Amino acid sequence: MGLQLTSYTRAKLRLVLDVFLVVTLTAFDIRDLVYKISWLGPYDTFHFSATGNNFLEPQQLQLAVNLTTPGQELHRPNGWSSFFEKCPHMTAMGKGTFRMAIGHNCTVGTDEFKQTVPNLALAASARVDAVAWSCCQLLALKRQPSVCSAQLVRGFEDRYYLEIPNTPEAWIAKANSKEERELLELLDVIGESYPLNHITCVEAFDFRGVGEYHATIVGCGSPNVFRSAFAGTYATHLRDLHNDKAYLTMDKLNLMGLSYGIRENCISRFVAELTVTGQMYVAYTTIINFSTYGQLYAFQIINDFLLMVVNFLSALQVGSHLVLPAFRAKNAQAAENFLREGYSSFMTCTVYRSPMIGVMVVMSQLLAWFIILPNTVIWTWGSDSTAKVQAYLSSLRLWVFILILINITWDMFTFCNEKLAFKIAKHTFLAPAEIIAIGAIISYWNRFHIFGIGEKKYALESQRCFDATSFQGYTGAGNAYNPALDTQLNTPTAVLWVIYKPLFTVLGLSILAVCGYAALKFCVFYWTPARNHGRRSNYLVTVEQTTTASKKYSISKREGIILDDERSRTRSQPALKTNPSEDAATHRSLGTFIHFSESDRSFVPENSEQDQANARKRYARLPLESLLNTPIRARSLTRSSLDLDHIVNHERFVSPHLYLEFGIFFVGGRMKPRWGFLNPIPPIIQVDHTVISDMIQPLTPEQLLARLRSAAKKK
Repeated sequence: MGLQLTSYTRAKLRLVLDVFLVVTLTAFDIRDLVYKISWLGPYDTFHFSATGNNFLEPQQLQLAVNLTTPGQELHRPNGWSSFFEKCPHMTAMGKGTFRMAIGHNCTVGTDEFKQTVPNLALAASARVDAVAWSCCQLLALKRQPSVCSAQLVRGFEDRYYLEIPNTPEAWIAKANSKEERELLELLDVIGESYPLNHITCVEAFDFRGVGEYHATIVGCGSPNVFRSAFAGTYATHLRDLHNDKAYLTMDKLNLMGLSYGIRENCISRFVAELTVTGQMYVAYTTIINFSTYGQLYAFQIINDFLLMVVNFLSALQVGSHLVLPAFRAKNAQAAENFLREGYSSFMTCTVYRSPMIGVMVVMSQLLAWFIILPNTVIWTWGSDSTAKVQAYLSSLRLWVFILILINITWDMFTFCNEKLAFKIAKHTFLAPAEIIAIGAIISYWNRFHIFGIGEKKYALESQRCFDATSFQGYTGAGNAYNPALDTQLNTPTAVLWVIYKPLFTVLGLSILAVCGYAALKFCVFYWTPARNHGRRSNYLVTVEQTTTASKKYSISKREGIILDDERSRTRSQPALKTNPSEDAATHRSLGTFIHFSESDRSFVPENSEQDQANARKRYARLPLESLLNTPIRARSLTRSSLDLDHIVNHERFVSPHLYLEFGIFFVGGRMKPRWGFLNPIPPIIQVDHTVISDMIQPLTPEQLLARLRSAAKKK
């Protein structure tokens, strides 16, 4: 009795842990949905921040190309070197590759209103289309140059899904004013520069040493002409229009006319400080916003919400109808039922074997992987640990995908060799928690490849430009606009491969790791002497009474079924009785018996233990498996415990937690489908023509059992 209580306590403890796991995964689903809607949703939230330290190099930049005369034509990878036209000397901030520099004795303003700034900090975070659009907004319509009517400016708001109010009339520069002149000069530089994706544009501010700064000036350098220009010294409203458009980037997935777009735009903040050794550095902080749009995004949110609801309702259904009543029971018979029925593993029986749910999950995971692009920025540059953890969890929630792929792979193997699949599944299993752990380990191991997707994609799409030839020992990097992206009807295969290759790598490695782990468990369970872990001894299973007047058919024992003509399709499951004496009083007759073929017999002879051992070695589908037309046990490599079936009164039955995974459960003598499963029981049952006469005359339970025993002995 003490051992029984200990087992009962362990079973309840496992149930509590499984409930905790289900609640945790549900909380993650809710958090992930909130993350996609609120943090990455269609509205500007600026929910993230990133900080990078840029240290001032001791030596100045030296040009590796011959640029001496303003207006000189020379094609270069980007326009960083053209800023030497306004700034005679420059010092990089950062070793090797730099995105910030300090220009010395820089000239700003127009010819008649020139100013010299001793130290002008330049950050290549601006984008040429954003700069051109901002300048055109401050010019009167009749005073705008031709570049303002080009697609570069005209398609700006649609390109980034921006809804910007009209520019106040007071901000418009007056004709021939110094504000208008510096705006026109900057637009002139942009207009004569090509290609557009090589133009380097910067945010700038007057650098005066230690302190906090905001960008007040924008400028652009030409990649084909030794020329640059700045604006904002006099046209001060330029900073208001461009303030939230630093590192402007658009990631777009186009498939068959459907789109999934993510816009990144930032607000720049600069803090200059000294290290303990006296070296100057600038902490460049960007307050980041990600906004997501498109038909595929809307579909993903709806799909994820439905999946979350189905998972919640399914868990609630199992918990309220099966687990909670058994958990609350206090008598010894209830404790025995709790153990033999395997209630402790019910809560982790997922709904992912439903074809409908499987398709929804695969689509959700494939679309959700596109969010890896903003997550790479958050993980790589983010300064908020909470946001980094959320980005990590959102990017690496692959265990469901892995589970479904394992089920599909194993189902294919089962289809090829059902008996061998059953023999393997009998000695090993994969629990959901184990798959979660393996997926998390593989994902963490590949995190650098995963979070390097963004930079690879931006380089492939020319959304970032690098110049490693114009400077001695340094590479200048900057943000870039590629007009070719505006005309793409479908995302190129090369870009899709860059995005999804790490996903396929993680899935492939996870499946290999899972196979290795399953093989290891197989060896352990197969060679363990006490590998028969069935806890359930013989116990009485009674049959729910049915009548022929209601036109219902049933089969005996646990896999009993009722087909109701009045309702579309209702199944019945025999109830477990705590008192054997109730059986005779309650169950007198059985409805018309549905006869299965000889291969479906589940009767186990009681001659000897050797006969029972031989029966275990002979594989045949059990009645419930024949009814559902699926080899439940052979397909159940992923499950919550080692049990596949158990023997009751010399008859073999499918373990309840297995058919629960395949979408059915029994409550009050009725077989019901789980939430998320559509028609888990075939509507048409094939009946052996040799037993039509049996269908006319109902069989009693005793007659049915005698027939099964006789058939088993003949076989």
